[in-house]
Amino acid sequence: MKLHQIRALVAIHQTGSISEASQILHVTQPAISRSIKDLESELGLALLQRSHRGMSLTDEGRRIIRHAQLTVESMRRLQLEAENIRGYAGR
Repeated sequence: MKLHQIRALVAIHQTGSISEASQILHVTQPAISRSIKDLESELGLALLQRSHRGMSLTDEGRRIIRHAQLTVESMRRLQLEAENIRGYAGR
């Protein structure tokens, strides 16, 4: 699993759309689709399905998404902490 794959899953879940997720993450739609396909392949699970309302999580995806969200949040906090350390060290 790669962080960009997990970020893609979370972004699609938040927006309900590959196109909106690609805008948020500043990557192309094919890159998002490829990330999800690779993640699903690695996990051996279908995580997303298309519906008339856009993209939604499968049952398996609903079981996985909380872990993905926690991972993304943990990485965000790690980045903030590193910025704080750099700022403090530069004083």
